[in-house]
Amino acid sequence: MLLVENTAVELKDGRRGLIVDVRDNGESIQYDVEMGDGEIVTVFAEEVNRPI
Repeated sequence: MLLVENTAVELKDGRRGLIVDVRDNGESIQYDVEMGDGEIVTVFAEEVNRPI
């Protein structure tokens, strides 16, 4: 499932955030997710549990 910017997501570790950037390098999809405390984390698509 390809998610887009400004989608709220829950990660598999239970944290929640907002996708601010999507990168598809052909082999994998990575998302930059802004967490509630303002921290930006980069995760692979497999680390996203679901959109919320």
